[in-house]
Amino acid sequence: MERNLFLLTLVVGFITDGSGQDNVCTRPELNVNILLEGLQRYFNPGEELVLSCEPGYTPLSGPRKIICRVNGEWTKTKLLCIPKRCPYPESLLNGEVYYTDTVYGSTINYTCDEGYTMNGADVSECLSNGMWSNPAPECKAVQCGLAPIPQFGKIIYNKHVEGNTTSYGTQGTYQCLPPYVLFGDAKAECTSNGNWTKMPECRVVSCPPPENIERGYMSSNAKRTYDYTETIKYGCHGDHGIEVERDNDHVIVTDSSRSVTLYMVSDQKPLSTWTVKQGQTFTCPAVYNSQTKEYVAVSDSKVIRIWKEEDMLLDKVFKSTVSSDIWSIHSIPGGEPVVLFKKGAMRLLDSLLTAPQQPIEEVISQEETIWWSTNLMAESQQFVIFTTEQKGNHFLYLQRLNPNTLQRYQLEREEPVLSPLSFCASYRDKHICLLYLYPNGHLYQSTLSVRNLGGVSEEAQALPLSRSLLLSLPVGEGPLKAASALILDEAHVAVVGVPHPSAGAGKDFLCIWNTNFQTLQAGKEMAGQIYGQLWRYSNKLFIPHGKMLSVIPYECPKSCLSSALGKLRQAKTEEQCVIPSVPSWSNILHGENAQPPRTLQTRKTRATRKTQSTPCLTVEKVLELIKTAPLEEVQKEVEELLSHADSQDLQFSVGHLASALVSRSLANPSFYTSDILVQLVRTQFLCHSVCPDLLLLALERKDYFLCQLCLQFFPDIPEAMTCACLKAFISMPDADAEKVTLEPDSISFMEALIAREHGEASVQNGFSSSDDKDCSDALEGDGKARISAASEGICPVELHKAALLNEVLQTAYSDTFLLPHLKDLSSRQNNKFSFFPFNQLFLQYLHYLYLRYCQDASLSKPDVRSPSLTQIMDWICLLLDAHFTVLVMTPEARGLLMSLHIFVKSQVKLVSELGKIEASFQELDKMKVKRDVAQYSIEIIELL
Repeated sequence: MERNLFLLTLVVGFITDGSGQDNVCTRPELNVNILLEGLQRYFNPGEELVLSCEPGYTPLSGPRKIICRVNGEWTKTKLLCIPKRCPYPESLLNGEVYYTDTVYGSTINYTCDEGYTMNGADVSECLSNGMWSNPAPECKAVQCGLAPIPQFGKIIYNKHVEGNTTSYGTQGTYQCLPPYVLFGDAKAECTSNGNWTKMPECRVVSCPPPENIERGYMSSNAKRTYDYTETIKYGCHGDHGIEVERDNDHVIVTDSSRSVTLYMVSDQKPLSTWTVKQGQTFTCPAVYNSQTKEYVAVSDSKVIRIWKEEDMLLDKVFKSTVSSDIWSIHSIPGGEPVVLFKKGAMRLLDSLLTAPQQPIEEVISQEETIWWSTNLMAESQQFVIFTTEQKGNHFLYLQRLNPNTLQRYQLEREEPVLSPLSFCASYRDKHICLLYLYPNGHLYQSTLSVRNLGGVSEEAQALPLSRSLLLSLPVGEGPLKAASALILDEAHVAVVGVPHPSAGAGKDFLCIWNTNFQTLQAGKEMAGQIYGQLWRYSNKLFIPHGKMLSVIPYECPKSCLSSALGKLRQAKTEEQCVIPSVPSWSNILHGENAQPPRTLQTRKTRATRKTQSTPCLTVEKVLELIKTAPLEEVQKEVEELLSHADSQDLQFSVGHLASALVSRSLANPSFYTSDILVQLVRTQFLCHSVCPDLLLLALERKDYFLCQLCLQFFPDIPEAMTCACLKAFISMPDADAEKVTLEPDSISFMEALIAREHGEASVQNGFSSSDDKDCSDALEGDGKARISAASEGICPVELHKAALLNEVLQTAYSDTFLLPHLKDLSSRQNNKFSFFPFNQLFLQYLHYLYLRYCQDASLSKPDVRSPSLTQIMDWICLLLDAHFTVLVMTPEARGLLMSLHIFVKSQVKLVSELGKIEASFQELDKMKVKRDVAQYSIEIIELL
């Protein structure tokens, strides 16, 4: 067999080599990766060879066939074979992909992140067919069971958990059920080894009753065990309390031990002092009962003592022991003293003394402790406010007397868990303003409505009390320990116990802060220890420090500069006062204009008038009638009811009547009683909260007169409705606006404003209209024309439309809630100048008012309902805040900003010149011989 194979090889060699021709072609040398089929070594001229690429490669360019020439050479070829490329791999979820290339022969390596396991091959190779040898693997999370839960505890997962398994990275937070306390790490996590982190424990933690401190006090003296996070407030005794007496020149000071002293502030001397026996203490500040001209105090928490100024010994005065511990007694001029018990119940002093041992209910829970309380008059009604603490949570109770209503609020928590150091409350703008200071220097403000308070219930539901950060005060090296803050006016607060920003450590100051500009306005160093106590009566601050009591008069003038920038909210409060229908003898005696007298109606005369008048339907029958009766009949019966009903009865029925009329008008387009709704609004017993759809209905029916009245009389219109009215008024065509009937006073104000001489020029607060020339020169084209037109007194909107816009300017609002709605206003309006966006037209009108007010400060009068310069500037600032990016590119806005810049620049210049004049007067005053002009300057009263 081997021999035959050898012979065959010789024969083949003879056939291939035995041609004997010199011009044969040998086997060609080709580029790499080009495949030549067969084993033939010699080729005759004219023979062809077909070229191809090796597996895994693909031809790129050049002919794929070569021919043997007669000269024994092959034809040329530029054929290139490049490696095939596999698809680029996608990223691996929860893993990593590593590779250098994706051509034939390349490899990919896969890895999974910690906590994930691989399902599939970790290596894949690019094959000759251009595909990967293995599909991409999957990284699956390591699975854990459910987290273990400690006894008396629970866990809250950070995401939804289904079944009995959790995946790697799932987290949870352990919490213990009250009163148990968590020991260990509260955070739990499913780890990469499939196990949860260590479980904590829940244990009971309680503290014994705390010990009192010498010359100090605690917020609670209850002898019981205290649960975890319960707080006791310690303080050093300064003065137990300071209360105003018969007038602002007399104050009652209750010290921290056993005495009550009456001071006459102007004389800096004590008039009388009363002391209890050794072993007895006053447990709350003494107050002055202005009705009986007596002093009232509580000793040893349960003994009420009442005496007059001529009494010398407290042992011989009237005493009465009550059945429950008293927290404090509150008294305001003209009101009957109110007794507040430690468990939240209240009694009028007279009713309590008639039965001293009467049972006292518990209003707050056993764990709650009163921290602070006060009382004030709001809308001719007496309110008592007190705050409590319960396991780190703080609550506020608002109690109204006659009728007796109570509302409970919960304060937002300050993290880390902090308790307020001080509270104070004041009443303005028909709201109660609450100010409270935390150890981290954060001073918050909350506002409470005194209307629509809920009734008393055994378990009063706590409503969330929203707050806004008023100031962030400096705290120095650590948290504040004894500090207090008081409201002075709408733009200033007084603070003690807070470090002065520019003073060294160890010094105590009384600081006056401007809340509008977040700046320190004044500071006075106080010698001795500050107890964190501060009182205010009639523009005097009372501050105990060391063994002294400083009395510091103060004044907070309103800066015309801040007023121009729109920072003051309390503009023209005297306009909002309702003119009394019965003449005031005080006004008459002081020579003021008296109102025309009228005959007072007694209950008997009212009853006589009712019996003599035509009988009318009751409120319940009228409400049923409104649902189905014809329009004319409804108008007749409601008018009859309004004309004969007593004002006290109307107070409770007006809301029901308005709601019924509005509901039917919304459901039936053909039913609308505009005159009746106007009468209901004019009663002033109606507000937006009582009938929220009334203003919406007026806008829908284009009843702009009713809209105007609602804006005038409703103090609680939401910001969204204010913007809806603004948009409707601006978008109203001028032809329709001329036909609208409005309040005559609002029209007469605009007529007087437009009728003023355009050429008058005056200087107000360092600004004159001539200064606006620089601003006008800086504008070109249409912008300059509009600013010039406004400066010449041309009102950019129709007269009636301007009167409606003035009502919007005088509506109450909050910047925080109004700005988002202002940003949404984008309608367009045609006016006498050109088409341009609504907000620019409104800005142009505000600019017009601003220039007119600057030229004549007498435009805003107390007896005419009109916007003030402060309100105008407020809206300008709000509009610029809402549409600054758009408005700043328009000539109108640029002109206004330049005008404001010139105004402020003139103000600063004026203040600077006044400062120089004041300094000159001071130097002249030093040269004069000082004389006693029977004036006094109170600085310090020493406590003996």
